[in-house]
Amino acid sequence: MPDKNLFKEIRERIEKTIEGYLKEVPDEEILKNLRLKAEHTFKVEENIERLAEAIGLDEAERDLARLIALLHDIGRFPQYLKYRTFRDAESVNHAVLSVEEIERLNLLDGLDDRETRIITSAVKFHNAYTLPETVGDQQEGLFIRLIRDADKLDIWRVFSEYFALPPHSRPSGAAFGLPDTEGFSHEIVDSIKSGRMASLKDVKNLNDFRLLQLSWVYDLNFRESFRIFRERGYLSQIAPTSPLRDDRLRDAIGQIEEYLQRRLDSKVYFIGAGPGDPELLTVKGRRLLESSDVVIYAGSLINPQILQGLKARLYDSSGMTLDEIINLMKRYYHEAKVVVRLHSGDLSIYSSLNEQIEVLKRLKIPFEIIPGLSSFQAGAAQLGQELTIPEISQTVILTRLEGRTPVPAKERLSELARHNATMVIFLSAGMVERVQEELLQAYPEDTPVAIVEKASWPDGRVFRGRLKELADICINAGIKRTALIYIGDVLKASLSGEDLTGRYSRLYSSDFEHSFRKGSR
Repeated sequence: MPDKNLFKEIRERIEKTIEGYLKEVPDEEILKNLRLKAEHTFKVEENIERLAEAIGLDEAERDLARLIALLHDIGRFPQYLKYRTFRDAESVNHAVLSVEEIERLNLLDGLDDRETRIITSAVKFHNAYTLPETVGDQQEGLFIRLIRDADKLDIWRVFSEYFALPPHSRPSGAAFGLPDTEGFSHEIVDSIKSGRMASLKDVKNLNDFRLLQLSWVYDLNFRESFRIFRERGYLSQIAPTSPLRDDRLRDAIGQIEEYLQRRLDSKVYFIGAGPGDPELLTVKGRRLLESSDVVIYAGSLINPQILQGLKARLYDSSGMTLDEIINLMKRYYHEAKVVVRLHSGDLSIYSSLNEQIEVLKRLKIPFEIIPGLSSFQAGAAQLGQELTIPEISQTVILTRLEGRTPVPAKERLSELARHNATMVIFLSAGMVERVQEELLQAYPEDTPVAIVEKASWPDGRVFRGRLKELADICINAGIKRTALIYIGDVLKASLSGEDLTGRYSRLYSSDFEHSFRKGSR
């Protein structure tokens, strides 16, 4: 990235070039239009600096962005001087002409090849209707999107001021000589209602031109851009006024308002995907997944069927570090995207949630947690029973054996086993011999156990036995991971031949009164 001295030198070179174009003009009307473009250039520089700061670019990157802003319309000056129009369709593509001017005048002398490529690519594509699917690398694409937003934000300023002027005072080059007539193009409105940018070929009058500009909101790339658009009131200043009696047009403007609000309200959603069965994902979780822009999912644990049909960009986090995951969240949050962080089971246990939300809080990135069904619940369902039975166990302990992740000494399995409560042991099937050894220090060796592998998955398996057989069952079955170990006398409820009559809840007993059932005896 350019150092300060080089940035200052190139900036001065660009400013002198712009001044040179203005000095060539004796005609006041032509000069008026060229000054409009010079002012636009420096306003775009202000916009891009604000955007770059908002997304956390460093000083050198911000300087590079500013050079792009200063150069993005450098071709506008020779374009207007030669053709007397800013309309590319009636002259030349001003972005291509800008790149040619940059090269002809050697404006980027001193920059290395990569910096030069980033600037020229951003200038070349700043006005493209759509971008090619592959435009350089991620950093190059970032600067292209920055200049596209910064440019639009100031074009909206220019035309907010233009439309506020009486017709005879408006700069002649600004709106391409379009007639200020009633009505509007239905093709333009259809584009807006379809959530896409309108096409210049459908513009017939100034109302169409206003709507075309409003449709650009669908091409904004950064949260700060949406914030500036709203902050400056561009929607109300640019929207056509006289035809708003038309229901279709009102609906289109309302859709833009809703889209703007949705992008500004976007956040990071942590969603518990449930134990595996796609139908055990919550309704809210499914709705958010289907409306998301980005999904970062735990690839080693999430059932791929849950991701089928999603329109979102998918990232498998199984090979990522925390920093890489957070950087993705940060990047897409600043792009006003709906980001889903999809974890297996429920987020309240063994989800590595805390370290992620602590960083998001520090970055002031809003988030919401959507709970999911835990695998221990799905496992109990497969066992066909509840885990709390009066007079046997009213407590369920969810825990794990110490491995590479430490466990407090007072929560060792042997300590927790002293309660003889129902226990569900996570993340420990690969150390089953140690699990058995710890449990035998407090549970009788004939205490019933169950092992549920891949609870709720089609290929899931269930094994039963006694504590003294636990290690042999797992080893013989080849169970090493994605399995839960259940232990406790409550498991007798789902074992054939075990009679627990008289040990069940009295909630539905005929002689048990409560506020919803009185005097039933």
